[in-house]
Amino acid sequence: MSAGGGNGSSAGATGAGGGGAGGSGASVCATKCAASAFCDAGTCKSRFTEFAIGRTGAQPTQIITGSDGNLWFVDNDKVGRISVSGTITEFEPLATPSYPGETATAYAIALGSDGNVWFTLTGSSGTGFLGVIHSTGEVTNYAFSGANNVQSRSLVSGPDGKLWFTQNTYGAENGGTLLYRATVKGEVDSVTLPDHATPHIVAAGPDGNLWVVVDSVTVQSGGQSANVIDRVSTNQTVVEVPLPSRIAMTSLTAGTDENLWFGTSTGIGRISVGGDVATFTIPGHPTTGVNQVCTGPDGNIWFTADAIIGATDPVGNFSTFVSPASAYGITAGPDGDIWFTEPAVGKIARLMIR
Repeated sequence: MSAGGGNGSSAGATGAGGGGAGGSGASVCATKCAASAFCDAGTCKSRFTEFAIGRTGAQPTQIITGSDGNLWFVDNDKVGRISVSGTITEFEPLATPSYPGETATAYAIALGSDGNVWFTLTGSSGTGFLGVIHSTGEVTNYAFSGANNVQSRSLVSGPDGKLWFTQNTYGAENGGTLLYRATVKGEVDSVTLPDHATPHIVAAGPDGNLWVVVDSVTVQSGGQSANVIDRVSTNQTVVEVPLPSRIAMTSLTAGTDENLWFGTSTGIGRISVGGDVATFTIPGHPTTGVNQVCTGPDGNIWFTADAIIGATDPVGNFSTFVSPASAYGITAGPDGDIWFTEPAVGKIARLMIR
């Protein structure tokens, strides 16, 4: 595992990385740079750069890389775009002429198979919306749920080219057991999961299926908690894959090793498509939970864990960095670096690993 480059806030690190070279201006420093820095023109500089959104109340959460060479993020009542040079533009996520008097909060974001950026919204009326922002900046919305205060916090482009997303509010619609999918034309339907499974997180697996983290309630037979993750085929066949114990998953992504990787309330884990599970605590931070995970440009699994940015290779060798502020969303950037959000301070940040 390796890392390099950047400037901005200072940070400490443990694990691989650092050294006397790295970044675009590689040179030899008199003192070896810490893992959180690189050597540029004889001076150690931080790998981190932060970009302030610059508006009151900004709280960016999820972030992705778009097809346009920019990064896109959700920020409460806005959807934002940031260039790799740090130029930020924010957009209204609801096409107000179509929904007069309605405001909305954005939750999940994903790149669609059409090359556009898609996102989920909860309207001020409680209605659930799916939205898309086109290259022109024009926004189109599609209502998918009339349940009260729908919160759809997970959205992914599936192997079938459709958008798959959750409805995390346990309530009116089939007891909250619907997993939604939509075409890039906004045609929405749903898959009904077993009656004890409320979909929380959805990810596209390396096996061509959708994998769904569910919040379990009492199973009708036996009164036991369900310790499962659901595997859903694109033709809507649902299989419950048992877990060795109840795991509080916080995020999920496909790795380059043909496994899925997930964040937990106490670290990070790996699950094979056959259901074999391994879990790891973060070295030096055994009780720290992981917020979000992504596959990095280096093939490692990167994660945010409050004030920590970290990575692990497929066998559990970790590298960790202390981030400038508490971190949440994370993605591999179009520049080959790691980008993440800092909701508490209203910033987008970059960790140079090149």
